[in-house]
Amino acid sequence: NPFPLTLLPRPIVLKEQAPTWSSVEQERIVGLNSHSPFHTSPIFPPYITSPLIPFSSHREQAQTGCSVEREWRENLQKQGVSNREEIARLRAEVTHVVELRSTLKQCQRENDDLRRSCSEQEKALVELGDHLSRSKVKAEELQYNVDLTKENKWMSDKETASCQNCKKNFSVSRRRHHCRNCGGIFCHQCSDNTMPLPSSSRPLRVCDGCSEVLLQRSLQQ
Repeated sequence: NPFPLTLLPRPIVLKEQAPTWSSVEQERIVGLNSHSPFHTSPIFPPYITSPLIPFSSHREQAQTGCSVEREWRENLQKQGVSNREEIARLRAEVTHVVELRSTLKQCQRENDDLRRSCSEQEKALVELGDHLSRSKVKAEELQYNVDLTKENKWMSDKETASCQNCKKNFSVSRRRHHCRNCGGIFCHQCSDNTMPLPSSSRPLRVCDGCSEVLLQRSLQQ
């Protein structure tokens, strides 16, 4: 052998290389192959579908995201229903408060009217009491005058010859004078008084006794 073994060239072994496919061709092949990205067939070797394995994880993530979004929407719907119920309740409370406020204003107006009426009635009662008291005084005066008229009578000059108070005899210098209140006959010194009487518009002559009684009555009034 003219060539040593170490210098001989190594035999060239031809390996089967995987064909290169574009993304569009891979999608077409997967669609023809099967509906599942994990399916393999003797026609299409595994290295054709191996790059498509990560799509399953994307699908699982998409499904998880859809379920989360569905739960989120359901929670939002429940929250919306709860919010609508709360709004309806608050509106009802506001309406009730407005009605109570109007009722309160009406009660305040009625209370003011009642207070005003009560004040007017109190004034009327006070005036009526004053009128009754004056009427009572007048009635007492009239009753007193009636009693005096019944008890006292107008004496004639012939019935007495002396003053009913000082008992002095009448003469030319000591003349007789009638008391316009009791009707008795007195001398000038015992009847030197003038008092207003209900029977006359001007003061008239009264005796000393009737003058004291009339003064006490006027002071009591």
